[in-house]
Amino acid sequence: LATGQPLDEVLREGWEALTEPEVLSIVHQLLTVFVALHEGLDRSYFDFQPRNVFWDRSRQAITVVDWNLLSAEGRADVQADLDAVIAVLFRLTTGAAPPASGVSTLSAPPRVHDRSLAIQSLLADVAAPGSPQRMSARS
Repeated sequence: LATGQPLDEVLREGWEALTEPEVLSIVHQLLTVFVALHEGLDRSYFDFQPRNVFWDRSRQAITVVDWNLLSAEGRADVQADLDAVIAVLFRLTTGAAPPASGVSTLSAPPRVHDRSLAIQSLLADVAAPGSPQRMSARS
């Protein structure tokens, strides 16, 4: 049983509801889940969305639920999963959904009010289509 609150509810409270360390912790934990899924099973998670990720603030931990839509074994789409995590990072740091065409289509990094230069730099890096962060996921 998942404890905490689904990320979609956290986001409805406003992106200011999370501190930067919490945002980074959530994203780090999500990436850890995906690395285990890719390296351990060579699969992708097709139903990844904020309502399937519970954030337990008291434990500073996430729980990912609803694992019924996975790719076949050996069919991991690392780029698609990375794009999904980047979209969550975008929402957690800006309070807005990324453009329908994807974060990499932004002509300029989003303006992130009340966020550190580190977060702003991270968003600019992942938004760049040729960035090392995006390219390293392609294999």
